Amino acid sequence: MSIEEQFERLRSTPPDALRALVLDDRMHDLVRACAVSLLPPEALDGVIHDIMTTGRSYSLVDEAALQRPTALTPHLAYLWAMRVDNDLDIEPRWWRGADATEIDRLAAALRTPGRGYAHELAGRCLAESRQPAAWAALADSAEPEVDAWLAAAGARRDGDGVRSLVPPACYHLLFEAPAQARPRAPWLTRWHPTWAAGADPGLPTVTHGGLSDAICRLCAAPMRRLLLLDPVPAGLGVTSRARVDIAYCRACTGSERSAYRHDDAGRPTLVSNPTDAVAFQSKEERPAVTVRLAALGPRWAVQDWGLANDTQNLNRLGGEPTWIERPDYAPCPTCGRLTTALAQLDWGCLEDTGGLTYVGWCDPCATSTLTHQHPYR
Repeated sequence: MSIEEQFERLRSTPPDALRALVLDDRMHDLVRACAVSLLPPEALDGVIHDIMTTGRSYSLVDEAALQRPTALTPHLAYLWAMRVDNDLDIEPRWWRGADATEIDRLAAALRTPGRGYAHELAGRCLAESRQPAAWAALADSAEPEVDAWLAAAGARRDGDGVRSLVPPACYHLLFEAPAQARPRAPWLTRWHPTWAAGADPGLPTVTHGGLSDAICRLCAAPMRRLLLLDPVPAGLGVTSRARVDIAYCRACTGSERSAYRHDDAGRPTLVSNPTDAVAFQSKEERPAVTVRLAALGPRWAVQDWGLANDTQNLNRLGGEPTWIERPDYAPCPTCGRLTTALAQLDWGCLEDTGGLTYVGWCDPCATSTLTHQHPYR
């Protein structure tokens, strides 16, 4: 059966039969992963149970656990043991649903003298759990790798504790179909729940594209707008400005990391000094479009670049950044603290190019940063 035929089968499968399709080893991994995304969240508990009891389809554990972390909670001790007995490749983010018992076990493992993979894994799992007790154990640790473990999980030590770099809210940007520039196979086109969800009428809209009313301080040209948040949606960690215009100068900054200070009206002024800017490999101008927002809840607040596999909507405000390369939270040029995640844009669905642009925000300094990662370098 071709992948096209398998996707046709997926589309015709009733919801109560999707679980069997997920566990069907004859189906393509991408089809099965898509089926996981269509299951109700509570059904993922049963999928994880079936995988754990049959020993099959471990490749789907990461997909299900990312969407439903608590589904793995009863199985974490077993998975840890499987790492030793069967050389299972453990993902620390599987511990996002760790309970108090598991946190205590990991903390004890971290305190045990000695080095090695298990010791490092315990620290990484504690960081990835995002649990206050786990982060408290890391904040008190003298391990030299703690800051790297926390940074990978979107956090940093701040004073005597740990500060999250991820705001509590996550809103997906619902671009209209014409914004999708890159041709895609019909069976991959906008079927995913992150694309197909309806916009929330209670949320404001945002503007993408067009020209900002801010002027580049280097060349005096109007800056190109990425996103205009007017007003800024709640829960994004932006309290110092009611309006934020995220914009850049294509000629002067290109895809190099850049930073901007926003005035009382939210207009940006470039405060970083480009050194070797290379212009974006994209169209010179994009017309301004109005984009609606959807709040899809915790299931889609974390998305993985590899698991998204060109099917998921990765355009978001808030939520954890979908890093292509290593985590890279930009420092604020004014105060030096790491910026929080404000937004990301997936150029693969907006232009005939690829990669993600990440927008960071320092609220006390009213400063935004733009960081870019590309899958082909």
